[in-house]
Amino acid sequence: MKFTVVSVAAQSLWALSRWYEAFQREHPEAGVELTAYFIATGCPADTRKKLCADVEAADFALIDLMGAPEDLINAVGAALEKCKGQRLVIGYGCRDQLRLGKFAMGGGMMGGKKPKADPGPEGQGGLAVMSKMRKMAHGMRKALPIAMLRDMDNVFVLGDYWQSGLDADIDNMMRLILRDYFGQKQLPKPAAPTLHNGIFLCDPFAREGYADAAAYRRQHPRTGKPVVAFLFYAHSYPNDLTPLLREAEAQFAPFAEILPIGFSNQVDKDMEQLRAILTAEKVALVVNFMSFRLGAGPMGGNAAAGVELLKELDVPMLCPFYSSKRTVEEWAASPKGAAPGDFLISIMMPELDGGIETMPLAAVGTVHQDEVLHLPLSELQPLPGRVERLAGRAQKWLALQSKANADKKVALLCYDYPPEESHLFSAAFLDGFASLSAVLHALKQAGYTTEEKTPEELEQLFCAGGLLNGSRYLPDTTGLHYKPAELAYENEISAAWGKAPGSILTDAEGYRIPGMQLGNVFIGLQPARVGAGEDAAAHYHDRDLPPHHQYAAFYQWLREEFGADAVVHVGTHGTLEFLPGKENGLSADCWADRLLQDLPNLYYYYCGNASEGMTAKRRSNAVLLTYAPPRFAESGLYGELAALDAALTEYREAQQAAPERAASVRRQLEHQAAALQLPTEPEALEQELYRTRCALIPEGLHCIGEGQPGELEGLLHALNGHYVPAAPMGDVRRQPEILPTGRNGYAFDPRFVPSPAAYQRGAEIAKAAMERYKAERGCWPRRTAVVLWGLETAKTQGETVGQLLYYLGARMVWKGTSFLSRIEPIPTEEMDRPRVDVTVTICGFFRDLFPALLADLNRLLRQLDEMHETSEESAYAAETERLYQKLLAQGLAPEKARAAARGRFFGPKDGEYGTSLTELVKSGQWQDEKELGSLFTAELGYLYAEGIEGERIPGRIEEAFRDVELISQVRGDADYEITDLDHYYEFYGGLVKAVELAGGAKPAAYIVDTSTDKVYADSAAQSAARGVRTRILNPKWIDGMLAHSFHGAQKIADRFENVLGLAATAGCIPSETFAQMEHTYVSDPELRRRMAENNRYAYLSAMEKLMEADRRGYWQATDAEREELQQVYLETEGDVEDAL
Repeated sequence: MKFTVVSVAAQSLWALSRWYEAFQREHPEAGVELTAYFIATGCPADTRKKLCADVEAADFALIDLMGAPEDLINAVGAALEKCKGQRLVIGYGCRDQLRLGKFAMGGGMMGGKKPKADPGPEGQGGLAVMSKMRKMAHGMRKALPIAMLRDMDNVFVLGDYWQSGLDADIDNMMRLILRDYFGQKQLPKPAAPTLHNGIFLCDPFAREGYADAAAYRRQHPRTGKPVVAFLFYAHSYPNDLTPLLREAEAQFAPFAEILPIGFSNQVDKDMEQLRAILTAEKVALVVNFMSFRLGAGPMGGNAAAGVELLKELDVPMLCPFYSSKRTVEEWAASPKGAAPGDFLISIMMPELDGGIETMPLAAVGTVHQDEVLHLPLSELQPLPGRVERLAGRAQKWLALQSKANADKKVALLCYDYPPEESHLFSAAFLDGFASLSAVLHALKQAGYTTEEKTPEELEQLFCAGGLLNGSRYLPDTTGLHYKPAELAYENEISAAWGKAPGSILTDAEGYRIPGMQLGNVFIGLQPARVGAGEDAAAHYHDRDLPPHHQYAAFYQWLREEFGADAVVHVGTHGTLEFLPGKENGLSADCWADRLLQDLPNLYYYYCGNASEGMTAKRRSNAVLLTYAPPRFAESGLYGELAALDAALTEYREAQQAAPERAASVRRQLEHQAAALQLPTEPEALEQELYRTRCALIPEGLHCIGEGQPGELEGLLHALNGHYVPAAPMGDVRRQPEILPTGRNGYAFDPRFVPSPAAYQRGAEIAKAAMERYKAERGCWPRRTAVVLWGLETAKTQGETVGQLLYYLGARMVWKGTSFLSRIEPIPTEEMDRPRVDVTVTICGFFRDLFPALLADLNRLLRQLDEMHETSEESAYAAETERLYQKLLAQGLAPEKARAAARGRFFGPKDGEYGTSLTELVKSGQWQDEKELGSLFTAELGYLYAEGIEGERIPGRIEEAFRDVELISQVRGDADYEITDLDHYYEFYGGLVKAVELAGGAKPAAYIVDTSTDKVYADSAAQSAARGVRTRILNPKWIDGMLAHSFHGAQKIADRFENVLGLAATAGCIPSETFAQMEHTYVSDPELRRRMAENNRYAYLSAMEKLMEADRRGYWQATDAEREELQQVYLETEGDVEDAL
């Protein structure tokens, strides 16, 4: 009898080894041959080959592939199909291959029907089917002696034995198998599994359940401390959590009473039973040690019921986890933190429930060689300081529940990036001063000890009061100082920044703390990454540079001197989450963890930016309190545009009523249109005017709480230590369920990217770009390059990915579970066109937000390569072969050369998020455009392919850019025109310039606009011009911005930089645009006055960008324009100096 066991469960395998040793000694005559494979930490190719052979030859195969990679699941599935023996499958991997006696999942079950495919975490899916089967089999087995019912019931009983992992259960499991399926009736009858089914109060160490709450309380009477529920698996599958739970109990015991609640498995998640236990015991906090969602697991469930229970309890749910995929050493060395599988089930999925504090507690520890089964088996090992950090955070959350509001101390932190006066309190779409004023009012009304301040008072206190991280004009007279006896991590900081206290914001009195204390509320500026006057932007996302002395001292002052109970970061976004550290699953060496320590971190974040929001959530363990966008309205037409529209109407009327006048009216119309750089052909002009009129523009900025009271209520609720319900982030026009804001934001589930609608829309995007290219160039493109952002991918739910799939000739399929890839190549014979080659540049946010999707796409590239298509059938195949030969000639080993040749995804190095291109443009310290393109190529030249994780291979990206014919990027919503965001000139403009440098010719470059029902492939010049017309030059937009003191001119000045950046990179800004900007903002005395009154410092910055455009030749300014600009600049600068 040949038994083959493939499993991720170390404890069950240890017990199986002990059983096998004893059984061979006691029953050598039975002829049992047992071979086992432990695959939790990987399965090398040579091992996989032997494994599959043993599965094929098995008389009994026990397959347990929870969390295994898809290629291993597929390989084992193929081997099971050839296996003639019994096939017991635990979990969902290869579930359709289960066959035990007369029962088979692939057929013969319940009338031959296969179980319904798992629809994802929100539905019942396979869970409902499996639960129904279990109850039916167990109930009917006693009444009807039918073999199939016995075998169906045995499937669940054997699963219970295996998941329990105790020696007695494994012994009983093997007895049942040998008696029922191999005729070994002389063996004793097996006892029932020790594993309880359902949810129950459970001793986590003895693993004994209590009959009811009364039985538990007889042994564990109340202590008067807050009750903290520990939710955990009441078995050893796939790892024994007992040592971890012991340490957690020891850390929590001084301040909490532990209520241990065991879950038998992922099938019986009875939320009503859990509700009964938790509500009766009046828990104050939940610590969920389990993976997946509270109400649903890998085979589905009722996720909504879990969320409703959390709302009813209204207490935080902390979600620590352990890594069964990485060793302690691998976790410590990895900049990523959690392995992709752990990330999905232990970080992303709990976030959907509103779970917080997703921190790792343990990883795979010492590997022990099992001498019986010859297996390297491992156990979990606690990670240094992580259980203590979990307990510290829990204690802080509990303190927020018990402390009176009047006694709570809250720190409100804003930003001034780069560090100078013009950028004070800046944040995406947010009026910072008005928002802080509203928060102060809400805190005061809720009984906090503080003072209220108007927006104007806050502006005056910070600007005139010199509460700054740095300044060009104002004296920085920061009033608060901190001189600690010892600065934490001083030696490590000094190694990078020099001897303490350093030169940034220090004086004889100590470290300067830019901010003010209003009673028990501190309002301050988050420290700058570097000092004023230095290259601040160059270090904004630099994960290799530790914070400087004053940065660390600032957060130490918050913790130790001010004594904060919680920190609130206000607006999108700051720098804490970009300090050196892991992408998720923080360690004690991650700087965000070091600086915050036990402080709860609440973070107001723009609801439309899920990609960067998830970085803040995961890299600083933040509770994201979403805030809404400002009101949007149609742009309308104004001035010369309105006159042009009237002229077009006159022409249409002349065509109908006075044809003899039509020709002369049309000539005048064409002259007016040409003067405004608009199409002169009436149909094209009509479309452009329509799109301009209907374009949505923000009517100013948002103030926290304005129109969304939940934004302030959510903050107060969190500061009371309560549960903040989860809510999606993205485009509110596509996903109205994002509103109301003020809830704990999460990103669209990456397992369902692209969505079916986004996949179809992506095909339209690719077709639109290709058709425009053919109209302009007379042929179809063979080589394209696309920009793939986390921002647009999250907002559009994957339209950006859908276009990529269309180019490559791939489609979406359903694999029966949301945990497996849904992408496959379209067979060659089904393609009606050649496959287009694609080079993809990604940002770090895409890489971090969609690791599984990136793996799926790289798997697709391998499958395409293995199809061996001709160059006529596939430009991708032709380019891959060319690159392969070139890489071989460079000396790369064949396997690596092939992987590198088929790879198409390039991004910043692991742990980085963007390039320094924006820093160069902001600083103005660049000589020529080649410098910008070369920088983009150098910093985005890291390849992400199968087996190649963010590696720079010499010459690879230059080859990728060399012959690109078409570049495109998606603009998926109305939030930003390409002139509104510096990342457009950074990624899109940088790509255009890099391709131009690599190939010597400028490629066709489009912005594909999907913000409305119709898809438009616009040239960069068209898209930029529309942004200028609808926003920068539009009186309606200008009035909306300038209605916000200080911040209006701040946001306008940002657009001047962006326009200059697009001119330098994409080359899509004509000289006339700069002239129009000068005429609007400088020549008009009224607008000049309003800009200066709003924010003189920002106004000076905007004029400096116009001067730079003139100096670099992007604007051929007239002498009169140049003289006027210089005169107004000097006058404004004089006014600033006079006011000092």
